[in-house]
Amino acid sequence: MLNRHYRYDRGMYDIIIIGGGASALFLAANITDTRVLLLEKTAQVGNKLRITGGGMCNLTNCDEPDRFLIHFGSPQQRTFLKPALMNLSPAATQVWFTERGVPLTAGRTGRCSPDPLMPERSSRCSKIRHSRTG
Repeated sequence: MLNRHYRYDRGMYDIIIIGGGASALFLAANITDTRVLLLEKTAQVGNKLRITGGGMCNLTNCDEPDRFLIHFGSPQQRTFLKPALMNLSPAATQVWFTERGVPLTAGRTGRCSPDPLMPERSSRCSKIRHSRTG
């Protein structure tokens, strides 16, 4: 754990997000018109995201939700995941990233990752970590 101290003044932030994983980054990027503080115990946020999909930064699956859910063994798993996939489909996820300058490319396995031909190939996920709008 890093020994860093953050100053928090009452009223300085409207929302504090604890953890810098994929869900926290996506949440922070979608909160607008408010002051957000994202706290992460490691040196960088999004480290695990960067290594997903064999280092390709896997962000979603390109299949439609019902087809994607077939890959999950139990009906309970499918029932749990389906509302989330119906609320933000893989197609909508691709649009979200493309609008923020991170076009996605589908691999042979159906995984969608940032285009490997992006100029900043070694830091494909850097734009994702800094995609906060508003």
